[in-house]
Amino acid sequence: MFTVYNVMKILLLRLPINSACKIASVGGMVSSKFYFEWLVRYPPLGLLYYGALLKQKGHTVKLLDGELMGYTINHITALAKQFNPDIIFSSVNIYNPQFEFETLKVLKDTLRCHIIARGHFPRLYPEETIVNKQIDFALTGKGFHSVIDITDAIEKKVPFENVKGIIYTDNGNIIKTANEEAFNFDTIPFPARELIDNSVCTTALSKYDTFTTMTASIGCPYSCTYCVDRYIPYQTRSIENVIAEIEECINKLSIKEIMFLDSTFTIDRNWCMHFCNEIIKRKLTFAWAIRTRADLVDDELLATFAKSGCISIHYGIESGNEQILQNLHRNMSLSQIKTAIELTIQKGMEVLGFFMIGNEGETTETVHDTMRFAQSLPLHFAQFNVVFPMPPSDTYERVKKKFGVDIWLEAYKGKNIPPDSCKPPNSTLSLKGLDYFANKAYLMFYLRPKQLWRLLTFKYAPYIAIRIFKILLIHIKQYFKRLSITPSSK
Repeated sequence: MFTVYNVMKILLLRLPINSACKIASVGGMVSSKFYFEWLVRYPPLGLLYYGALLKQKGHTVKLLDGELMGYTINHITALAKQFNPDIIFSSVNIYNPQFEFETLKVLKDTLRCHIIARGHFPRLYPEETIVNKQIDFALTGKGFHSVIDITDAIEKKVPFENVKGIIYTDNGNIIKTANEEAFNFDTIPFPARELIDNSVCTTALSKYDTFTTMTASIGCPYSCTYCVDRYIPYQTRSIENVIAEIEECINKLSIKEIMFLDSTFTIDRNWCMHFCNEIIKRKLTFAWAIRTRADLVDDELLATFAKSGCISIHYGIESGNEQILQNLHRNMSLSQIKTAIELTIQKGMEVLGFFMIGNEGETTETVHDTMRFAQSLPLHFAQFNVVFPMPPSDTYERVKKKFGVDIWLEAYKGKNIPPDSCKPPNSTLSLKGLDYFANKAYLMFYLRPKQLWRLLTFKYAPYIAIRIFKILLIHIKQYFKRLSITPSSK
């Protein structure tokens, strides 16, 4: 004899953006709602992986994306009530956890289901997460094992202490289980992209209508002071596994453009060459883009990228001052950066440069070095970010040590944060000054006649212009879709 368990109805949830939330991003402090709804409309890749794992186990899965669809909490509550889930897995972002916990409380008060938090905030602050009574469990790791194990435990009504990678309360006691086991990326099913409308995913620089993101590796072996990926063990998927996912995207979902989200795509040169040659061999037709370092490309590699369909490379340049680069542990020269960008342009690919304003040791002079260097490069696009201490980076730890304040935790608690503690501790510039310079850097870069001409004559300029117009159409379409939803009264 064996026991047959009921199939669970599981809701995967990415919550709507809090319009009051600000993030350290393009042009300094911008509205996160604008950033994620207009500039970077990425699919919720982590939740889509969960969806694939749960569907593989036979569960009924639905995904609601408040961020991409522009849903309010009333829309989400109404749609969730229609689905009537047994479990909700919800992302909780480090930028606005208080708003998201309040939203989850509304769902908890409305629905009789388990709510499980996952994402950056629960991983970094598990105890602060689980004290919210609306949260039944929180995942303390990536969750690729935990999501199945906790679902099984709830379904079978068995004790939870053997589920690794979770935190929960029992009779008022906080119980944190052992860390979940390491995972092999090749053994995880491809993201369940059929759970979302892929046509609403795009970026301001995308070229084609059907766009998605993908990850070929996680982590990074480099030691840049501002980066959090260095704390994730570096792992690369097999070429066969990545190619199979690409073929699924092309053949099943008619995807035409893929942005690889690897922090440093070209770490393994041999892997990259074999990957590109496999794309060419199989005659796969799609546009793709990557992010990488300027000291990890060469003429042959770039030529192979272009031949296999890569149309855009985003380089982390960060600063135009070599001492600042050394401070950041970015051990490369400005001449290396310039050579890599020029070679990429020669191969016909688009180039975007990432710069940071407010690096460790930054002064007015070094900021101007960065602005001048950006203008000297043949970049199509540049992005100037104000540096913000992101946990668990070295920069964050130094800020925390100097000021004795965890800015993210204090902000979550609703306390006022000293402005100086929101930037690297040894920068002479104020946070307001950094915001000013970031905006100035944009104006000085883009409003040059030479740069305007470069953009107007760029071969992908018409594609980008049309795509930006289509983002407006996406918003109009979503507006009417929201009108068709009867909002919940709660």
